[in-house]
Amino acid sequence: MEEELRRLQRRFSELAARAARQNRYTYTAFLTPAEQDLLLRSARSLEAPATLLGGFEGAERRLACFGDEAALGYPPAPPFAASASLPRRRGSPRTSGTGTFSAR
Repeated sequence: MEEELRRLQRRFSELAARAARQNRYTYTAFLTPAEQDLLLRSARSLEAPATLLGGFEGAERRLACFGDEAALGYPPAPPFAASASLPRRRGSPRTSGTGTFSAR
């Protein structure tokens, strides 16, 4: 467990350094509350500021965004989007991003 925390801390440092070096935002995957706590405890030692972003206010799992809007001149644009999933009607064709497939 201790090694996993050290690995995660190194990843936070790498993402913050990349954000500072390349003048762009970098992001983590969604973090558990324990991972978020580790980030917040180590935020002062990072090369770029970190902000926690979620899909909605009060979300438990959030991603970390490294970078500073004032320095970069534009707001962060997290790499996630909302989607909806609806049940397929019986007999309707299956579709994908590459084409239409017949239902069997």
